[in-house]
Amino acid sequence: MVREVRETRFSKGLACVHCGSMSVKRSGKYRSRQRYLCKDCGKSFNDMTGSPLSGTRYPHKWLKYFEMMVKGYTLPKRAEELQIHISTAFYWRHKILYAIRSLGHPTLKGIVQSEETYFLESEKGKKFIAHRKARKRGGVAKKRGISKEQICVVVAYDRNGQILSQMVGRGRVTAMEIDEVLGNMLTPLFCYAQIQQPTIKNFATMKGLQHEAIMFAKVSIRRKEFTIFNTSTGIILV
Repeated sequence: MVREVRETRFSKGLACVHCGSMSVKRSGKYRSRQRYLCKDCGKSFNDMTGSPLSGTRYPHKWLKYFEMMVKGYTLPKRAEELQIHISTAFYWRHKILYAIRSLGHPTLKGIVQSEETYFLESEKGKKFIAHRKARKRGGVAKKRGISKEQICVVVAYDRNGQILSQMVGRGRVTAMEIDEVLGNMLTPLFCYAQIQQPTIKNFATMKGLQHEAIMFAKVSIRRKEFTIFNTSTGIILV
């Protein structure tokens, strides 16, 4: 696994993870891991330095942890299955989330499909919640339909497999709020949206984008190249 990480991370040649210099030499091993010394900045590093795997004693368990995280297993279940302490499972989760946030967001090009989705606000992990009472095991919203109790997330992807998913705001959102999230990330030819949700259509009109509305109930598409099914990425937004 360490060898695969090294080949992927340094595919263009071994370079210092601190200053980017290519002037690097071997500098012994520590815990069976090869260390390197940069001749320019004088700092040392190994294949995992600066990555989520840095400092971990169980790199061989990370792939299984990723799989369980995606499937939605709880922290106690992950800790029990992988035979690690629950605090270790907690820190691994935040290492992964931090690494994902640090990647930044891609630019979507060509034909882009976009959709809004709503989640009930969760304050799990906080000891004090100022604006409402704590709910037991998720609970349900007090108001019917979409309200300020829910978080709006915009999901968009193009035919090249680039995906953008980001929180927009609480409750019903406006085209201006969507523009703050997607405005600099979107250079599409077309933008998809449900007929029942005009927010993305208003956003496309504001940005001067050609818009093709789709009625998912009947899968009504005026041109055959606009389809809600993307077999190249394996994604279906409904």
